[in-house]
Amino acid sequence: MGRVGLQIMALKSFLAALDGQDAYLLDMLTTNDVFKRELGPTRAVDALKVLFEEINAFSSGLTSPFQYTSPNTLRAQISAARMRITSRIEELNLTNNEESFQMEDLSMPEALDKRRVFVVHGRNMDARKAIFDFLPRINLDPIEWEEAVKMAGSTSASNLNAIERAFSHAQAAIIILTGDDLARLGKRYLSEHDDAYERDLTRQARPNVIFEAGMAFGLDPTRTVIVSFGKTRPISDIAGINILHLSDTPESRQKLAGRLKNAGCDVNTDYKTDWLKAGDFASAFHGDPDQVDKHAGLKIARRRASNTSPAAAMFRVGSDSRGGERTKSAPGSILIGVCSTVPTTFLR
Repeated sequence: MGRVGLQIMALKSFLAALDGQDAYLLDMLTTNDVFKRELGPTRAVDALKVLFEEINAFSSGLTSPFQYTSPNTLRAQISAARMRITSRIEELNLTNNEESFQMEDLSMPEALDKRRVFVVHGRNMDARKAIFDFLPRINLDPIEWEEAVKMAGSTSASNLNAIERAFSHAQAAIIILTGDDLARLGKRYLSEHDDAYERDLTRQARPNVIFEAGMAFGLDPTRTVIVSFGKTRPISDIAGINILHLSDTPESRQKLAGRLKNAGCDVNTDYKTDWLKAGDFASAFHGDPDQVDKHAGLKIARRRASNTSPAAAMFRVGSDSRGGERTKSAPGSILIGVCSTVPTTFLR
């Protein structure tokens, strides 16, 4: 898949995120009188503002400066952004068709150093630290985000370029699934056959993680390892793929080392035993994302409309932070087919 194809996937993911926000607004406007009159400056509104900023960072001109006066103004801005993104996708589709017979081969090239591993993660920094602490103990070298940016050859390189370069330098990619988000299907789209995770808010990996999982599989599925800390919302497009559900046991670490070795990595555990306990895997299992965040000291609680602004229940669909760096986003839980949940300019 060429660069144009990746851009189209990223834009489609932004559309999905906007659709999710619009569906929530419409649902609240038609069922909640308090919401019709006022939507206060909540974290949800801030999240929508950040989503607009990330879309514009990915490609300037796709959104106008975010403004909030009422719920209806938010829907109008979402609609305008959708029109611009749809138009951009149509333009890129024409380019994509013209280049379809001359696309460069973006398959993951043979790594110069079989010790290098690109780790994709979300907001759960304990999970990131556990994997980053574990890999050196089995002779592997994880690629840091700043290093990936440097590989792209520019301090102002786009996140997409940095990801591509990191994949090209890595022998394998580890995708860490953690339940950082809460998501469910919009009520108006539910059917009687839908499972509980479609009806109820369920823990889900960050959009950038799902997108990059799809990108890694598109480049080379034999060198992509998906692991999870705790249960997350299913991703239909990878339902048949064997995800390694980690636990804080030597057996779990052995399985991870084995999969990385099968991916061609230069794993070395000979005459060693400390690696069987390396990495604080236990700390990576976080509780409900709605509960107290021990790092930020914030408590995010859903409340009924009669008690507070219903917007408190609105959840951000699309961005992630990468250790303090600028955002890289790709919203919604929909891609790995068109790719996977999807880049990007997205936050980690």
